Amino acid sequence: MWRILHGMRSCGLKNDALMDTFYEIIAEKYQTKNDYAILVFHDRYDIPAKAADKERLGESEEVFEYLICAICPLIWEYELLILVFYILCSKTEVVISITSESLTKTM
Repeated sequence: MWRILHGMRSCGLKNDALMDTFYEIIAEKYQTKNDYAILVFHDRYDIPAKAADKERLGESEEVFEYLICAICPLIWEYELLILVFYILCSKTEVVISITSESLTKTM
């Protein structure tokens, strides 16, 4: 699983085969009778360089990449769930998989 997570972070969620493998593993391990969504969020955070007087120096000292994954029961309509998640994760790479017998959507 660590290799898959590192691969997802490295490709910025753009490798469809890797994402499908991730969804299959989650679907295999997470057992429920209800429909659920797998929400995956990827971003990079620049840590700004600051002088001793706390003034920003312009260039970042370090950049951290991270993933957030949430498995959410579907109690809302799909479109509302996508809209809320998109607003929360605006300007970053977002992949959403809805697990219902044959329903999978990606954004």
